[in-house]
Amino acid sequence: MPIFRLSFLFILFFLSGVAGLLYQVMWMKELSLLFGSSTQSAAVTTAAFFLGLGFGAHFIGQWVKSRALKSEGSSRFYLSFYAGLEIAIAASALLYFLIYPAFNSIYTNLFEYLQLQPELLLLVKLILAIFLLSIPAFFMGGTLPVMAELVVDVQSKFAGRVAGIYFINTLGACAGAIAGGFWLPRVFGFDVTYIIAIAISVSLALLAFGYGRYSAPNDNLNPKSGSKAKQKQITKTKHSVKMPRVVLLIAAWSGFASLALQVLWTRLFAQVLQNSTYTYSAILAVFLFALTLGALIAQRFAQKKQSEGFLATILLLSGLLVALTPSLYMSLTNDMTYIGGKVELAGYIFEVVGLIAAVIGPAVLAMGICLPYLYKLIESDVGDHYAQVVGRINSINTLAAIVGSLLAGFVLFSWLGTWHAIYSIALCYMLAAVLLMSKQTLSSRNWGLVGATAVLIILLNPGKLPVVPVDPIKKKERLLEVWEGSAGTVAVVERDGNLKTKLNNWYALGGSSAKQLEAIQTHLPVNLHGQANSVFYLGLGTGITSGTILNYPTQKVVVAELISEVIAASERYFKEYNNGLFEDERVKVVNEDGRHYLKATNETFDLIIADLFIPWRSGVGGLYALEHYQAARQKLTDSGYYVQWLPMYQMSEAEFSVIAKTMLQAFPMVTAWRGDFFASKPVVALIGHQSSSLLKDQTLFRQTNLRALQNYKQRAQVPLLSHYIGQLNEELPFLRDAAINTDNNSVIEYQAPASHRAEKNGRLEWLTGASLLEVMRQIRGPEDAYLEDLTELEIRAIFAGYFLHAAQIARELGDERSQKSARAQFDKLMGTGR
Repeated sequence: MPIFRLSFLFILFFLSGVAGLLYQVMWMKELSLLFGSSTQSAAVTTAAFFLGLGFGAHFIGQWVKSRALKSEGSSRFYLSFYAGLEIAIAASALLYFLIYPAFNSIYTNLFEYLQLQPELLLLVKLILAIFLLSIPAFFMGGTLPVMAELVVDVQSKFAGRVAGIYFINTLGACAGAIAGGFWLPRVFGFDVTYIIAIAISVSLALLAFGYGRYSAPNDNLNPKSGSKAKQKQITKTKHSVKMPRVVLLIAAWSGFASLALQVLWTRLFAQVLQNSTYTYSAILAVFLFALTLGALIAQRFAQKKQSEGFLATILLLSGLLVALTPSLYMSLTNDMTYIGGKVELAGYIFEVVGLIAAVIGPAVLAMGICLPYLYKLIESDVGDHYAQVVGRINSINTLAAIVGSLLAGFVLFSWLGTWHAIYSIALCYMLAAVLLMSKQTLSSRNWGLVGATAVLIILLNPGKLPVVPVDPIKKKERLLEVWEGSAGTVAVVERDGNLKTKLNNWYALGGSSAKQLEAIQTHLPVNLHGQANSVFYLGLGTGITSGTILNYPTQKVVVAELISEVIAASERYFKEYNNGLFEDERVKVVNEDGRHYLKATNETFDLIIADLFIPWRSGVGGLYALEHYQAARQKLTDSGYYVQWLPMYQMSEAEFSVIAKTMLQAFPMVTAWRGDFFASKPVVALIGHQSSSLLKDQTLFRQTNLRALQNYKQRAQVPLLSHYIGQLNEELPFLRDAAINTDNNSVIEYQAPASHRAEKNGRLEWLTGASLLEVMRQIRGPEDAYLEDLTELEIRAIFAGYFLHAAQIARELGDERSQKSARAQFDKLMGTGR
């Protein structure tokens, strides 16, 4: 085959890989908005996509050959057929835009009836995902067998050429993962990224059709002898290739193990990484690149003499390297120490990529050799059925990958735990090698290699490695219980007599020592509202915040928590702190994505209280999106509030400005309130009001605060009124140039991780201390319409809150003079000063 033609085909398939990953990234994003961000929803979306790929590879691989016979197997036919597949991918991808709104409506209606039957609801998600994704994925799956027919012109080159297209397509997928994870959505938004993927598919179709029409010879591909007549006779007499069962089993195992390990390793790295969109993209890119190198090595060895012994050795090596990953991980992370240092985002990503490559790179590279090299074992029997063979093996591999992904996510974590699950897969690689070797006559040397590998794998048993690190000596910590589930590793730790819940090692979900601070997140909005009969909590944590509502005469409480293990930890260990939350008949705790629940339910609430979220975590940006706020507003009663609590010690002014301005687009009025008066770790609530009613109308709130003010000299209890900062408007200096965070343009998703790393580097400061005080000063306008017709005593109390916070900040900075001045102003306004 001319080198130009082969290069052209490889370029086509490289770009096809780029587009394929872009589609996958976009579909995962869009369906997470429809079905929620739970791991169950992600699993059914992945399953639907891979199901389409698998069936497409099998059926198109079988069908295309029979169609080619009528065209005498011409390269022009195959190029036209490939062009048709790319057009079909683009057309069905465009169709997605049209049918998604209809599916959104259907699913919303079904959710209301099925929310109490989670298994049935999950089945509905799978069916809808199959309808949405299976058509374009089906055509994608068919591109590999068709490309095999195009690149293989001689049977003896079958294995090498197929391994070559595996290499080039996976390399394209790696490029797509980098573009889709780091660049395109951040710069152009998700919609334009999706259109770029469609444009690539259309361009590939035009290139393939044009080359086939004007350049490619109308020759009969795959000659096995001198004449076309004899070739057709061979094809007619040999309709299929009977592949050895061991080949099919290894193909299935390769797919199962690859996806299962990807899930397991991703969870492992979640214990030590930032867990932003960037770090998850880095894991995927490294995984795909290592598979790419494996396919390249397979392509080189496939050009040599067939060797079952070589493949068996690779299987053994894969098992050994997989078994080594837990020890490498613990060593390179210094026993699960958070990775990062003080480098900014670019340097951090390189550091993360280096860590991932060092831990799993060698194992994935070895694993990546297995599937492409399998074709060498059947090369002599393949005849001219290239598409059929490639389609069948690839479909088995893909369908087994679905099983691996689902089992890892839903069974292996809770059944075996991360360490033993990885170790079990390593052992199975060794068994696969033994199975392959048992079909051959091999020397004692080969069996000795098996024995040596088995001994090494046994010695690498990670069973004694910690699941969650604790420090019983310096920090006096004690691990009470740990849960390894599909959404994360949750642990309850006791320290100095206090309990704390941790997610994925370092993300604290709250604790008993912060009971008063967590309770204020309910006290403030409930008192402000005055008559909150129905309350929705977006996030559970320890349950202290949501449990506080039971001190009030509320009639209905719904708490949505994404991670089931967090619910288990709260119910088991925080009963004495969460006020009987799980026993009260007014309360419904649901294991569901809170944004998704609000969008799909027909219920309405007086208060929607959103917990504190780490802004840079992957997926959290959607909880600050305009579409979410708009949907949530529709679920508020006429006098309802949406309360967005924000950790100011984890965001810069840029993120705060984006969130504030986004809320202003969704609600007629947004007010800002302090959760506390801390200098270093303050929290702030942005309250979106369903109506533009003023504070003077909140009679109960005013009465309570007036009593507190009148008794302040005796009790020295700062009234909730002093927590008020001010009313937001778009003309505030820090809001004028702020962007709007939407599902299409997810500013927070990409900006917050960069801010996190810049803060670590010292180039940026969180919005605390003097910076926060300046923002509060800007918000605290002299003409705040929300405060219209309040008494002088109430106005003084509001302004006093500013000076109390200023005094705390000055104290933290060691500025005694400013502290005394601010404190004097506070005392004067509260009526206790001289």
